[in-house]
Amino acid sequence: MTSNTTEEQPETRTAGGYGEPDMHGASPISGRTGRTVPCGHCPFCGAGGPFCGHGHWWGKSRAALRAKVATSVSKTAARAVPVAGRGDGSVIGGWIGLKIDPELLTHLAAGRQVALVSGTNGKTTTTRLTAAAMGVLGNVATNSLGANMPTGHTSALARAGYTPYAVLEVTKHYLDQVMTATTPHVVALLN
Repeated sequence: MTSNTTEEQPETRTAGGYGEPDMHGASPISGRTGRTVPCGHCPFCGAGGPFCGHGHWWGKSRAALRAKVATSVSKTAARAVPVAGRGDGSVIGGWIGLKIDPELLTHLAAGRQVALVSGTNGKTTTTRLTAAAMGVLGNVATNSLGANMPTGHTSALARAGYTPYAVLEVTKHYLDQVMTATTPHVVALLN
């Protein structure tokens, strides 16, 4: 005897509901793991929310679209400035990106293990040494050029793409704001 009742299954969806594979060619329904994920979770890595932090911009929300556009414009502006001979582009990309999406730094830091370095002296040296040491664990995003305000952090994270780690130099004035945006695993406070 069969039952006509159906078990309630959680809704599932493909990448943003569009059905195309991601940039790595993973299946839009099951990602790399071969499993179906619940609605509201990244179909490629299973993380919740439209910003999984792994470079999968899969949400259909305006926030996801805004973040994707802001990241693209930020990268483009950061690459254009050195070509024009107007500097290294370490700030302008972040400035433009944050004008498009004020939460861009938070979105770009999501899914990364972040270390912040702040203080009066030795920030750049400590940041570079820490990034080099963490480089044995995997790719590290860093603002090694010394752009130590939120615009520089945003530009550095956008330019790096997805990396599992980030080491950011932060000026004392913006430390609280950057800590809130990036939820760091560790903060190094120098003299």
